[in-house]
Amino acid sequence: MKPLFHITTRAAWDRSQAAHEYRPSSLETEGFIHLSTEEQWRHTLQRFYRSVSDLVVLRIDPRRVAAEIKFERATDVDEEFPHLYGPLETDAVVSLREAPRMVELPARSIERIVAADDAIADVLGCAIDDHGRPRTYVVLAAQPGRPGEISLQHAIAAGAELRDVGWMQVHALPRHADGSLDEVALLASVESLAQDD
Repeated sequence: MKPLFHITTRAAWDRSQAAHEYRPSSLETEGFIHLSTEEQWRHTLQRFYRSVSDLVVLRIDPRRVAAEIKFERATDVDEEFPHLYGPLETDAVVSLREAPRMVELPARSIERIVAADDAIADVLGCAIDDHGRPRTYVVLAAQPGRPGEISLQHAIAAGAELRDVGWMQVHALPRHADGSLDEVALLASVESLAQDD
């Protein structure tokens, strides 16, 4: 069976260690723990935890879980999600990672970076898990028709006050049909590019 995922705060996960089982409030109020598949967890993160800090993503081996797991249709989206009908044993969690998120960069830094190279259309911050450690990346998106023309050296010099960050450039930012930024796709892309390094 494929791995399943659960999003929680680091504090909640740390509290579960002494008891060797994790019992979020949903187990008491709804009778189950909300889980997601690999294809679902980033959307779950965006939909329900956008403004929550200190989040971690638990990767669960369903073969190590004692309670029943049922795939059930969610009421707010037309999709089936896995629900765990009992506590989650801490030894069923095979890995834990920081949850990826968008981070706000200082406006003055963004202005300086954009002014340093006219090939830059947008500057965004993404905090991800990079080879097992949290890292913030400054993502530079190219102007339309100018992919590959950004001078990373000029951008880094202009954003020198941004310490302990990685830098990467993308041809264009992923967008929804309405033109808004697709943060889920961007964060997945940044993670993928960082893992390729």
